[in-house]
Amino acid sequence: MAPLEVSHGEAIFQQGDPPEQVYFVSEGQLECEYDPKLDSRAKKRRPSGEAVVGRDGKPRVVATLGPGDHFGETAMLEARKARNLTVRCVTASCVLRAMSMARFSEILRQRPELHFTVQRAAQMRTNQRIRNVVASAADEDLRVVSFAPGETIFRQGDPSDSFYVLESGEVEMSLVPPLHSVASCEQVLESGEV
Repeated sequence: MAPLEVSHGEAIFQQGDPPEQVYFVSEGQLECEYDPKLDSRAKKRRPSGEAVVGRDGKPRVVATLGPGDHFGETAMLEARKARNLTVRCVTASCVLRAMSMARFSEILRQRPELHFTVQRAAQMRTNQRIRNVVASAADEDLRVVSFAPGETIFRQGDPSDSFYVLESGEVEMSLVPPLHSVASCEQVLESGEV
């Protein structure tokens, strides 16, 4: 992997770009920016690479990365066709190493223990980013709701008009597959998970 040097303010990739590589940070600091107005289908990306802005006029910084960190792998792990964040160099320069998604995927297939570790790290990092987005929106529409044991929070097919962060307790999820038989989720969410 040859070193890739980027300058201050330069985006490694932008929210909505197709995922092609995984990156490893050797030097410098990068910020992961999320624009709530954009999603993977957004057409509002700017070809110049300049920052895209959120409701408050600025993108939301949901994570900071430095030497030893890696990024870009969650798109592969989640089989996404687009990046969900913009990653930008915020120091004078950043030195990265890049690996194609295909090669990274091959390495993970060959080493299941590494695949598990990378997947768990990505999940934890994603959960922290979601918490950061929720915290930055706290003064907007955030409210605390409580549910009684056994109470339904939402049903499959309901409009998705809310985002929930579990502060305490447990939630059981179920899915009605096409054959109309109920299959329980393999994972029960615990406090602090999203």
